[in-house]
Amino acid sequence: MERKTLYADQDLVELKAQLKRRWLSLLLPELALLALLVYTLMVRNKTLTVLCSIAMGCLAVSMLTLWIMPVRRYLLFLQEALQGRHRELEGTFKDFEHLPVQREGLRFMPFIVNVGNPEEEKDDRLLYWDWNLPLPPWQPAQSLWISSFDKVVLAWGVPGAAESVETGAQDNP
Repeated sequence: MERKTLYADQDLVELKAQLKRRWLSLLLPELALLALLVYTLMVRNKTLTVLCSIAMGCLAVSMLTLWIMPVRRYLLFLQEALQGRHRELEGTFKDFEHLPVQREGLRFMPFIVNVGNPEEEKDDRLLYWDWNLPLPPWQPAQSLWISSFDKVVLAWGVPGAAESVETGAQDNP
C-alpha cells in the first residue's frame, strides 16, 4: 500500500521559525512606538501620549489575533498530532462536505468514511482534512487506509497500491 504522510518533523522546525519571524515583526514596531511614548512623556504632550498608547494597543491586539495566533495554534496542533496517539482505520470514502469547519481555531474540510456496511449510517466516521493542504484525489466508494489524530488525517493510503512512504513539505500559515 502506498502511504502518504502529510506532516513531518521538518514542518515543526519551519513553523517555529515562522512564528519567531512573526513575533519580531510585532516587536519592532512596538519598540518604535514605545520609544515615541517615552519621548511624549518626557515632553509632557498629553495628546501624543494618548495617541501613541492607543496605537500600541491596537497594533498589539490586531497583530496577535490576525498574525501570530493562527501560526501558534497550527504549531500546537502539529506538535500534538506528531507526538500524540494515532488511530488507524480502513474504510470506503463517501464524500467531502461542501463547507470547511473550524476546530480549535484551525480550518478543516470534513469528510465521511464508512468503515462497515455502506448502507448503514452508524458505520460512517467523520474525519477532517487540513484546509492548508490540497485535497487528495479520492473518488466516492474508493477504499482508503487512514491514520488520524483526533479525527484529523495524518497519513493515508490506498490498499493494494505499491508500498512506499512519501512525506510532503507543506506551506503553513
